[in-house]
Amino acid sequence: MAGPVKNAYYNLSKTYHPDQYKGAEDASLKFREITEAYEVLGNFHKRKMYDRGIFTISTAATPAEAEEYSAKFYESRRKKGYAPTSTGRTPIFNFDEWSKAHYDHSRVRREDAKIRYEKQLKKRLEQAEGKKTDIVVTLFIFGVIFMILYSSTQQDLDTGKHKGK
Repeated sequence: MAGPVKNAYYNLSKTYHPDQYKGAEDASLKFREITEAYEVLGNFHKRKMYDRGIFTISTAATPAEAEEYSAKFYESRRKKGYAPTSTGRTPIFNFDEWSKAHYDHSRVRREDAKIRYEKQLKKRLEQAEGKKTDIVVTLFIFGVIFMILYSSTQQDLDTGKHKGK
């Protein structure tokens, strides 16, 4: 919103604020008109609608209506400070929430792939350990067989038996 409009609003709102004129209906009515005009000028869509004649400014007739209007006005200003939810809309954009909503499936897939990779790695290590055990057992068996054969050959030489005479 333009600076001069904002300055004019603040000056007029100070001048016609209901706290300045306790009990004066004209001042509170004028203050409501100023506030409504500022709200229309501050909102692009409302300003366009007002320029086209679709939107009109209606001043509250009773204090209850004025209170309701004031609550709506300040509520709309208060909401501007909050970041949006994944389904809601506000002027401030929450990139973290959007990223989480948008890329959540990618994150889940990446985590699942990591778990699968770790399982496969564990399985490969177990298979490698199994192969090492098999090799050790095989070598042990060959060693025992070699020892038996060697010992039987040594017994023949020790006894003095000669073949071929």
